Amino acid sequence: MTGDGLSVFFAVGFDAYEATRSSTTQTFGSIVQRTELVNASGLPMYGLWISPSGERIYGFLMANYYLAVAARSGGSFGALTTVTTPTSADYKVTLSGDERTMYWAVTGDTPNEGWSDIWRAERSSTASDFSGAEHFSNLNGDLWDEPVWISDDDCELYLQRRDPESPIAPVAGDGIFVARRPL
Repeated sequence: MTGDGLSVFFAVGFDAYEATRSSTTQTFGSIVQRTELVNASGLPMYGLWISPSGERIYGFLMANYYLAVAARSGGSFGALTTVTTPTSADYKVTLSGDERTMYWAVTGDTPNEGWSDIWRAERSSTASDFSGAEHFSNLNGDLWDEPVWISDDDCELYLQRRDPESPIAPVAGDGIFVARRPL
């Protein structure tokens, strides 16, 4: 959701959609598919994160899970461009409010046994590339771990944990957790 609470973005079947409203006291209006968030190869973007201003949207392209960003120009988004990341950008991206700290989930060869672990990288500005990727070993365990949301001050990270044997189906003990650090 954008910072003003007037637009919400979500993915269904790997396609991006948006719903808007004119004030936060109203319900969201009709849902619009954001077809411009499909690249020239026809690969849809998913795992969406929208900047608080609503000016940029980040997500992953299906092929090789490249992280991509599109900037809003008027009522629609422009062309998708790939964001350079310091390690494989697998899926489920979330960024701090200033868009300088990124968290994402990496599957496959992760240091833990959970099949999906949380990684973190930073950059000096939104025009810079992310660097210094680090595996968040103190947050990852033997479950399927993925980031959900980070506070604007980068001090609270909400994460989801699921059973790696059946990551789609919730099981007892799965859930949303929060990790906090001092400012």
